Amino acid sequence: PTTAPVSTAMVAPTQVPQYSLDDLIAASAPLMDTNMDGLINLLSSFGVQTLQMLPPAQYAAFATGLRGLGGSI
Repeated sequence: PTTAPVSTAMVAPTQVPQYSLDDLIAASAPLMDTNMDGLINLLSSFGVQTLQMLPPAQYAAFATGLRGLGGSI
């Protein structure tokens, strides 16, 4: 008897969006007027005082935090 071949279809890995420091700055700018306390708290939660101090490896997580504050990114 023959057996059917096992499917070896590859599932594409989930892409993590790539953000630049400029992307984060642009999304943060409106929050400086509308939610400065939230922005300061978000920066503090990442252990930094400014976006320039944020490690690039944290950009995607920070972008998620910005969206939670109402940022558009």
